Amino acid sequence: MTNIDELVKALRICNKPKGHRCSECPVFSRYPNRVCKSMVDKQSADAIEALQSENISLRAARDRARLDCAVAERNHMNTLERFLEAQERIDELKAENTQLRAERDALLKSFTVTSQPIKVIQPKGVVE
Repeated sequence: MTNIDELVKALRICNKPKGHRCSECPVFSRYPNRVCKSMVDKQSADAIEALQSENISLRAARDRARLDCAVAERNHMNTLERFLEAQERIDELKAENTQLRAERDALLKSFTVTSQPIKVIQPKGVVE
């Protein structure tokens, strides 16, 4: 089969005004009895069909890739949203932790240690 560039060149040359056009054609010498024009036409039609089929396949692959990208982007956005929510919760817990530490430190400062023994109070009905 002739490559597409040669087919395009042959088609353009065949449509020039008569003259030396056949001597310029890349396909002319390959076919006897000047059947080159019908062969170029047939091969051109075959090439167009093949390219159309390939375009259909490529469009389908492109559409699948777009869908995959949309799904991946949605998943990424969901993950990012969950990450930001978790980061916000971490910040809240850090603030609460800081506040609780301050309260603990304040209580420890107000706590006075005595040298008196601690009297343990037993609930009623409990015998040791």
